[in-house]
Amino acid sequence: MAAAALLTSYTQTWQSYISPWINKKTTLWWNNVRGGSYQEIQTPGFLSFEPDCDFSDMMGLDEVKEEFKTILDYINEPERSNQTKIVPETGWILTGPTRTGKTFSFECLCGEISAMQKRKGGSTYKFLRVEIDDLNEAGIKRVLSYAQFHAPMILFIDEIDLLQINRVSNTERLMSFLTALQATSNLKKDPSKAVIIIAATNCPETLDKALRQNGRLGKEIRFEYPTFKYRKLFLMKELAKMALDYRNFDIESLGAKTDQKSYEDLQAIIRAAMMHAWSKGVPLTQELLEASINKEIKKIIMIDRKELPEEEQRILATHFAGKALAMLLLNTHAKLDMVTTKAIMTELCEKAAWHVMSDQINKTTQEKIVHGGIFTKMFHDTIQLKTTTNIIDEIKVLVAGFIAEEILLGSCSMQCNAQDYTKAYGIIDQLTFEGIWPSQLSKKMRDELHDKAFNLLQQYRQETKALLENHRDTLAALTDELMIKLIMTDKDVQAVIDRIENPTVEATLPVEEETVTDEIPVVA
Repeated sequence: MAAAALLTSYTQTWQSYISPWINKKTTLWWNNVRGGSYQEIQTPGFLSFEPDCDFSDMMGLDEVKEEFKTILDYINEPERSNQTKIVPETGWILTGPTRTGKTFSFECLCGEISAMQKRKGGSTYKFLRVEIDDLNEAGIKRVLSYAQFHAPMILFIDEIDLLQINRVSNTERLMSFLTALQATSNLKKDPSKAVIIIAATNCPETLDKALRQNGRLGKEIRFEYPTFKYRKLFLMKELAKMALDYRNFDIESLGAKTDQKSYEDLQAIIRAAMMHAWSKGVPLTQELLEASINKEIKKIIMIDRKELPEEEQRILATHFAGKALAMLLLNTHAKLDMVTTKAIMTELCEKAAWHVMSDQINKTTQEKIVHGGIFTKMFHDTIQLKTTTNIIDEIKVLVAGFIAEEILLGSCSMQCNAQDYTKAYGIIDQLTFEGIWPSQLSKKMRDELHDKAFNLLQQYRQETKALLENHRDTLAALTDELMIKLIMTDKDVQAVIDRIENPTVEATLPVEEETVTDEIPVVA
């Protein structure tokens, strides 16, 4: 066993480090020996790769496949394209949030090209992926010269925004890139020397407009996080890979809890749940997957680091019980998934170093950990279009925690989740101004509308107070249970509502005999 492990480790080291280093040095030496123009195209320190995925591995990216089809058609029949003088763009840019499949799509395109060439009995196109460090070390001109010399080639530049290619940051680099791009865009002249450049970035707005014109990096594809449908399909596929029957899991619920999450996030959820199952020696269950979501996605800290006094625990439980109860009683756009009083790691906003120093001087820092929170879920895709009623109900949920403290504790210090009150007023302010910029109005009109917004906030406070007063016993019972459980799902909250407000329903329901069936419902 030890010998096998040592051999595996040696093989990995050879393939990952030693062999590439030898190849790089050998190529550099040979190009220097040949001299002349070969010295200009010597390998800048990277190697081509062999793709191990194709379009069949892409999920929910049908429009990306359709766009890339123009490249495949050209490579498959270049003569036909040249006769009609219609050739694909040689410069592409893939944009969108991080981990939405930009790099993976490029790799799948290369895999599709590789498979197509093997079917035709040859392998012509090469695939090269360069990192920003490679470009900074070797220079843009040398990298693109290398690609042109080894053409035909698909060249991928990841995180291209980090090069700061714009006329504000680095005009010289921008001009060098534009010139080099022009030299590689020669599909019409010589198809055998085609260089198709595909770049990816999370921040396309930082690139110079001249770089994003047709004939350069003019073909843009924008990526988004997977939809509800494809999140469910992905979860089914991943569970099937582990020889698990997805019908034994509530895939619908798991999909609803992971809105705006990437496929890598979903893999992390399953991986963490499976590792926990292995360590406990138990099979993977729905409960373990949901516990993994709590830890990996919601960032709930499951181990209590601080022993809070009962008074503070009561404030937390009262505040978030009020919010959870209001969310179930009102018609909000997103639905309640979970409420907790446990510590939660917050999503940190990126800041430049000088911003951080400024915050330290002004004593204003981002909260790294907060105590207590409400989590929601979406059983459908959304672009956040809400009715006025939805918005008003969400405002009431924002202030419900403060109202609950007033009702059960007699007062509210406005310290627990204080930003929610400011957020509620900001939303009302936007509604009151009806989309008009305040600067476009006179001072008198601005003051009148601000006063109207404040009065509406007080009105919604009173309406929320009346709502929670009507359910005071439920609010008290929910607070007590949250004090004990610390985490409650929407079903737990609903069970408290039913127990307090409909005590006779459960007693009068007929007892049904348990039916045993071999059929397992299929989740669509």
